Amino acid sequence: MDRFKNGATMKTTSRQFKVYREACQKWIDIFGLKTWRITFRHIPMPVDVAAQCTWYTESGTCYLDFNKETNAECDFSDKEIKRYAFHEVMHLVFGRVNTLAECRYIQQEELDQEVHALIRLFENVILGD
Repeated sequence: MDRFKNGATMKTTSRQFKVYREACQKWIDIFGLKTWRITFRHIPMPVDVAAQCTWYTESGTCYLDFNKETNAECDFSDKEIKRYAFHEVMHLVFGRVNTLAECRYIQQEELDQEVHALIRLFENVILGD
């Protein structure tokens, strides 16, 4: 997520991971991301990363990871952990568009369809059914 200057690290707790997991789940439910097989992991990652989302569009698999040890300058208040969760779930929301953009031979129609799917998603979440 962010890069930090200080070399000191800190371990994150199972309670912090629970806050992250529950906040992710809240946004997953709000955005109706029911087609994804999502796994939450509390794993070691580079210390300059607080959390990350890795998705595989074709298999519908997603990993929402929370770092076990990170830079000590990183803010791990509940409020900030919830912000990390929102940020990573938004990567999943835009995952298919991101995957399409990486395709060399994408058809404009495919991109248009996915953009409209996102617009409908935001209409439903923000404006209601």
